[in-house]
Amino acid sequence: LFRSGYTVKKGFLSPGEADAYRVECEEFLANSTAVYRKIHRYCKHDYIWSEDGKVVPGVFTYRIYQSLTCKRSKPTEEIFQRMLSLRDRIEGTWLSNAQYRKIRQDQYDYAQVTSYGKPSPGIAKHCDYQGKAPYPLLQCLIFLTRPGVDYTGGDLILYTKGGDKVNVQATLKLEKGDALLFDKSLFH
Repeated sequence: LFRSGYTVKKGFLSPGEADAYRVECEEFLANSTAVYRKIHRYCKHDYIWSEDGKVVPGVFTYRIYQSLTCKRSKPTEEIFQRMLSLRDRIEGTWLSNAQYRKIRQDQYDYAQVTSYGKPSPGIAKHCDYQGKAPYPLLQCLIFLTRPGVDYTGGDLILYTKGGDKVNVQATLKLEKGDALLFDKSLFH
């Protein structure tokens, strides 16, 4: 399943679910005052990070970090639980390994919503976990917009365990509502 370090779940969200979640995030942006220029991943509350310390949709790049301990709408809670359940089913057989279980317990669960407000060179090639885990540590990307319709460019390039370079949008043909689960140790 994870020979290349990733798997795809087509239609993980319906287009309506993706739209509703995106609208909820936009409402949070419009009503929030918690804006940081430094990322605080272990916050117990939801907050906004912006490249310029301001939130102006369509102008600045921003990210919403959502702690899974905060309350939000029932449909969004169901999306988060569905995602965690999928991840837990996949990782379940790996948790019998004590080293993996310890590494997994030290990871922090949160949701991140990113919007690129202006043309950008993107994020430098990086990986989100640099340790040596015996099995993949999973993270998920869910498309909330339609590639090539709602935006152009911004392609996610994933470097597989075998060294292949995968343009996620072009090669895997992901659409709004599709989910990509991939190992945090993969460069992207």
